[in-house]
Amino acid sequence: MPVLATSPRVLTVQIPWEAGLGNQTLTIENPSDGAAAFSAPPHTLFLREEAPQILPAALHPAFDQLVTEANPTRAGQYVHLYMTGLGAVSPPVRTGQPAPSSPLAELAAPLRCG
Repeated sequence: MPVLATSPRVLTVQIPWEAGLGNQTLTIENPSDGAAAFSAPPHTLFLREEAPQILPAALHPAFDQLVTEANPTRAGQYVHLYMTGLGAVSPPVRTGQPAPSSPLAELAAPLRCG
């Protein structure tokens, strides 16, 4: 799996599109390459096709500044939110690769809010 970020207590990875749905086993290993080898006990994850989450950042209409307490939005102003876990896209994007800008990878199924 592509590793997106690490910290002393958190490992952020991209679950490959090719992974099956339902219960899957995650094993984390870092074989020795001059550093100390590391492994953790296996974890069971339940993978769903969709698991929407809004990321904790909003941008102003020009995508040039974050919305913050010091730089708030105005009434009636649009903001841009980033989300993850929205499901399959078309055309498909390979695991670990950025989405193309042309053609845009759009959701394969409608996004339902409710």
